[in-house]
Amino acid sequence: MLKCKYVLTVEQYENMIMRQKGLCAICGMKMEKPFVDHDHKTGLVRALLCIQCNGVIGHARDNVVILKRAIDYLTAHSIDRIAPRLYG
Repeated sequence: MLKCKYVLTVEQYENMIMRQKGLCAICGMKMEKPFVDHDHKTGLVRALLCIQCNGVIGHARDNVVILKRAIDYLTAHSIDRIAPRLYG
């Protein structure tokens, strides 16, 4: 599957895991099953991600604007930001 879908050999995949020290390229957590992240427009492999981070990127459709809006949303609704309004 690596070869067909990503034009990636098993050795290249294993080297990616070693270079990333088994950690997700986004969250830095240990990956049980590394997912190959790739650019959906070009097909180029970017890095290995954990299932959660791979899902975030996929559900956002690789759209940077959506991800930035999600960050803004989370920042605006963080407990540190709203707690003073609730208890102040």
